[in-house]
Amino acid sequence: PTRAEVTDVSHPIFEQVAAVMLSGDTSVGHYPVRCVEVLDSIAHRMECSGNLNFAASAILNGDRQKATKAAISLADSVENACLIVFTRRGLAATQAAVLRPERAAIFAFSNDPVVVRQLALARDVTAFESPFLKDPARMISTALDLLKEKGLISSGQPVVIQGDSLQGELLADSIIFMRVE
Repeated sequence: PTRAEVTDVSHPIFEQVAAVMLSGDTSVGHYPVRCVEVLDSIAHRMECSGNLNFAASAILNGDRQKATKAAISLADSVENACLIVFTRRGLAATQAAVLRPERAAIFAFSNDPVVVRQLALARDVTAFESPFLKDPARMISTALDLLKEKGLISSGQPVVIQGDSLQGELLADSIIFMRVE
């Protein structure tokens, strides 16, 4: 790639964008796979070299965003923890991605397949389609079983779960800390 092409990829990564893409100029030609490999190589190098850390100065509007930041802070403070987010519209998972956990992986569960596809562009979010159940304990158990089955979490691993649930007539935002059984 030319110096300009490397710059076009490296600067957005340094600014912590969620995704980059090849332009028409670089994605056509005899070596499209090699273009993607070079893009990936540049992206990985830039991610390891530091960033502008915009997440540290993010303005949080509302209790939900503050709860997301608290859940991320908790997940980042515990060795090997991950964050599980239950989200109907993808907003909680997107907010978690914007706040850039330093160590914790983000796993999002939504009952809407469109939201799951949209979350594919959210940085560091792995999304799954899962029905929302009236029983929060069963919903959490189903999510944990799926993640264990896919080898993404293991027994004894700490997890931070963020979501909302009905507590009688009250809709309650919650952050749950537990270890996988």
